[in-house]
This record gives sequence, structure tokens and C-alpha cells, in this order.
Amino acid sequence: MMCKRFTAAAALLCALQGAAQAAPPELLVWINGDKGYNGLQKVGDAFTAVSGVKVVVQHPEGAPDKFQAAAGAGKGPDIMCWPHDRTGEWARSGLIVPLRPSKAVREGIDEAAWQAFTFKGQVWGYPLSIEAVGLIVNTALVPKVPKTFDEVIALDKQLSAQGKKAILWDYNKSFFTWPLLAGAGGEIFGRNAKGELDPSQVGVANEGAVKGATLLRRLLDDGVMARGARYAEMEASFAKGQVAMMISGPWAWDNARKAGINFAVAPIPGLSADKPSRPFVGVLGCMIAVGRRAGGHHPRPPKPG
Repeated sequence: MMCKRFTAAAALLCALQGAAQAAPPELLVWINGDKGYNGLQKVGDAFTAVSGVKVVVQHPEGAPDKFQAAAGAGKGPDIMCWPHDRTGEWARSGLIVPLRPSKAVREGIDEAAWQAFTFKGQVWGYPLSIEAVGLIVNTALVPKVPKTFDEVIALDKQLSAQGKKAILWDYNKSFFTWPLLAGAGGEIFGRNAKGELDPSQVGVANEGAVKGATLLRRLLDDGVMARGARYAEMEASFAKGQVAMMISGPWAWDNARKAGINFAVAPIPGLSADKPSRPFVGVLGCMIAVGRRAGGHHPRPPKPG
């Protein structure tokens, strides 16, 4: 997993500043419970110190569904911090407002993150972090991190003599296997002349995707990976030192630490050195809700077409 933290305090403070223009007594922020809500509260406390506006950070269970129900009724949080995959839905529903980040803030954050929160030509969230699955490596078993799957296969031959395996992941879940297909040239959708995703251009079975799938078949046929492996099996094997590498995200780090595994995180190997794997990327960001008090801090925007 590659997790790139931005100047989160600066980005969030911009979002808070925009939401606090009407000087409400407090700002309510929601974020998922597996994210850094304590750190976010510290950012809110810093904002309180300079603005006098109290910030309360909560992490309710089922936050997305609760947000949709509450925001539709003019309730819920002022700021919703969530991955970008709900942005279009909430923008279409009129639950969040479009934003105008300053040039300084825009330039201080990776453009790919802004694109994740861009819908119908407008920005709908301030990015806080980028997250992706990666190669989690037991450094005691892997002296040099492989850059290609040919190197992984060679490593597996060495480790097999010790009764261990080189790599394992929950390959039946496309979230974890997609990096192989995309690295070889596969894509879910192509883009039109405007640079927008075009659902008529489906690339999950193009030449590159087939090459990636063929590599997976080779790993299974050659016994590099066990057929039918699931996530729990992968994680348990890695924790026991039976598997040297696994493909997963930051949620897997704590269990590896608890198991006493010294590990490093690296890019997922590619089909070749010039074709690195390309995982799905999730961007966490803060979106400003239409408003929950007396008609809201913000007028309800027109729904994007």
C-alpha cells in the first residue's frame, strides 16, 4: 500500500473555513471509524483556537447511509470526510456543495487527488490522503524486493526449499488482482475527447488485461500460489511467516505488527520492469454538506446534469 499524506491540516482548515463563514456555534465533522479521527479532532481544535468555532469530530457506524438520510432532511454533519467514490452520487443528490479551492491549496495537493473529487467539471471535496493496495513484504524472508513477477517466481523456487511460499493474495477479488491487468494495459473504461470516462469503451478484456490474467493463471498453474486462496488464509500465512509477501492495504499492517513480522511496503511487481502494476487508488477527502441548521450554511446548489 502506498499512502500519501498531504498537508491535511491545511486542506481541512480550508474546508472548515468555508463551512464556518456564517459563524455557527460549532461544526460537526463525520469520518469513518477506521480513519484518523483523533488526529482530525486535533486539526479541529487548532481551527477552534484561531476562529472561536468549536469543531466536533464523530465517527458513527454506517456513516454514508446516515449522512444521506440526515443531509436530505437538512440535518447531519456540516463536513463529511469520506472516500471519493460517493462524490458523484452525493453531488447529484444535492447533498454537498461545489468548492473553489485557492490556487495555493490546489498546487499543494497532487492533481490526481483533485481529479478524484471532480465531478461534472466542479470540485466537491478537499483531498486528505491517497491510499492504494501494495506489496507487504516480510523483510526477513525477502532480501531484495522483486520488481517483476518473473523475480517473484524465482524467489518462490528458493523459498519452496524452506517450506515457504513467495506470495499470496485474495486473487478472486478484482480489487487486489486489478493491478496486474491494469499494469499490462487493461482499463475499466476509456475516456472521450473531453477526458471523461466513457462507459462505451470497455477495456477489461483488451490485450493488456488478457496478459495480466494470463500471468495470474501461470502463478496458479505453476503452484506459486494456492488455488482458491482467500483473504483470511493469506493474512494468517503471512503472520506465521509461511508466506513472504502479500497484496493488501494499510488495514493489514496492524495484524502484521501484532504477529511480530518486520515488514516493508513496496509497489506491486509488474509483468516487466517497464510495465509496473497499477492498483486502484482511493482518495479520502472532506466534503461540505448543504447545511443542517435553519436552512443550512450554504444554499442548496443546482444538481449537476
